[in-house]
Amino acid sequence: MATIPSIATDVSAVFTVENLYPETAATLGLILSENEISPNSRTWKKFWHLYRVDLIGVESIEVARAMVAFGRELTALSKDRSAPNDKLQELAIGVIDAMAVEVPNVAAFKEKLGED
Repeated sequence: MATIPSIATDVSAVFTVENLYPETAATLGLILSENEISPNSRTWKKFWHLYRVDLIGVESIEVARAMVAFGRELTALSKDRSAPNDKLQELAIGVIDAMAVEVPNVAAFKEKLGED
């Protein structure tokens, strides 16, 4: 049976930038590949869970600012279920660039943005 300290250690190992930044970058790519921005989509929910829960306390200020900008545009596009636009893609690149400062392998996700 695991003790409380070992459970905390196991959980904290999952919530690191090395794990969360690639997951976030992949989620941004999935959002950009969708036909419309919908609050009902699985990727929408995944983005907001990462934003509001998983990344809190581990993301840098630069990543947080980039995520805020992306989230604002995402919300604006969702109001009329618009398709992802160039601005959203630029903001996604900004998030990935900010993350790549800390976790360099995240930069590879830029090549995949918006692909199906």
